[in-house]
Amino acid sequence: MRGYQLVMPCSFHLNPIARLKTILQECEESLLGFERLPPRRLIDEMQWKPDARSNYCSECGRSDHPADRCGLATRETESSYASVIRLGAYADPLATWIRELKFARWEVMGVQLGRLLGEACRDEFRRQDIRIHAVVPTPMPMFRRSMRGIDHVHVIARAAAGVLKCPMKYPVGQRGGPPQSGRGVNERRQRSRVFFSRRWGKPVNGENILLLDDVLTTGATARSLCRILKAQGARSIALGVVAVAEISKKQLSKDRKAIY
Repeated sequence: MRGYQLVMPCSFHLNPIARLKTILQECEESLLGFERLPPRRLIDEMQWKPDARSNYCSECGRSDHPADRCGLATRETESSYASVIRLGAYADPLATWIRELKFARWEVMGVQLGRLLGEACRDEFRRQDIRIHAVVPTPMPMFRRSMRGIDHVHVIARAAAGVLKCPMKYPVGQRGGPPQSGRGVNERRQRSRVFFSRRWGKPVNGENILLLDDVLTTGATARSLCRILKAQGARSIALGVVAVAEISKKQLSKDRKAIY
């Protein structure tokens, strides 16, 4: 069976709690008159724009130093991504939009953010004359997807793949495990054990891959996925994220030494 056949639509709620939350939210909107603005209109009214490529380091995705002075530059090795493309830093309003996508199932915002990320990636790949063969979303465990009622990274990746006009592939899976939120660097390192290579689905051998995620913090998750994709024969991997959490270079250096 192909891998993509096992990925459930984001609007299909397996868990009754997720369905109940959706019903209560709809009642709140109809009875109290609460209604979110359409994402595009909200973004325009807040005058928010994605970061220009020159505003952050293309090697690690952070904005506290220029790319030519990145002491933690991501090398093209067996376990790293070649570059990072982001929409912005993990701060409001972007951080709020991501949280509402994840926990309040604001799917239309996820689609809009995915389109913006896809446009940023498309422009960068055109500039570098790189062809991306497939988009790979960071996988989510089935139980967590059931509890939340949405696979938010899949929503983002699907919209980005539509802009890039390239297929999505699911060569990596994730076993059930604790979410990253609120966890330290050492705990995040252990997440490498929850990812595994799927035996089904379309191969990525010899292809340029765009790996997508919502937030980049230490990069431990992305590097774990890159190791698996490289083992499957991926030629090069670019990392696209909606937001990058700014953490100290000392933390990043310590984490990288532990991994490498």
